[in-house]
Amino acid sequence: MKRSVRRFMLDFYSQTKQHPHPMFSDVSVFYVRDVPVVHFQVFPSQSGYILLECISAVDEGHGYGSMALDWFCALADKYQVEIEGEITPFRGSRMDGQDLATWYQRHGFTVSEENISRKPAPTSKEPLKKTKAKR
Repeated sequence: MKRSVRRFMLDFYSQTKQHPHPMFSDVSVFYVRDVPVVHFQVFPSQSGYILLECISAVDEGHGYGSMALDWFCALADKYQVEIEGEITPFRGSRMDGQDLATWYQRHGFTVSEENISRKPAPTSKEPLKKTKAKR
């Protein structure tokens, strides 16, 4: 496993809590003011990216899913790791596959059929590519 992915996972686990039910031991919970609001299922890849298996809001429609995904993406940017995954609507969710695709795109993901990916934003240490000025 790449060092940046390992560091990302350590930071991710330090800021989330394991799901309290033993059946969901691979699910991490994102809290806001000590209230569980979003469930994550995240795995490190040997290829150097983070696999976002699922993200689901405990109570949809309050912006907690977007808040948690923004935090997750900022963490990926911090460690310069790519995020990959699949769009998987949950039974009973208000969002279908197309709604989820649009939601991921709003958060900087590239969507190709059911697959999502997001490259990390450049850090201040990385030089930005120069573009020629148009006249």
